[in-house]
Amino acid sequence: MVQVDFNEVLNQAVKYAPILRLRTMDLLHLVASLLAECRKFVTLDMDIIKRSSIISKTLGIEVLTPKNLTQ
Repeated sequence: MVQVDFNEVLNQAVKYAPILRLRTMDLLHLVASLLAECRKFVTLDMDIIKRSSIISKTLGIEVLTPKNLTQ
């Protein structure tokens, strides 16, 4: 289990919101992953998948789907 400071998650989310343009919960989830030093993010969420390129460039987190994992 990894702990992150939720105040820092909110501060960073405000910074990245205009760049990533995701729904609030998706944005918070990705920023928490960034602060937890995750480098890969597995999801079925189509909004996140559609923005995977900008997420990778901005946060340095590679977005994967379960399909990517089985190939």
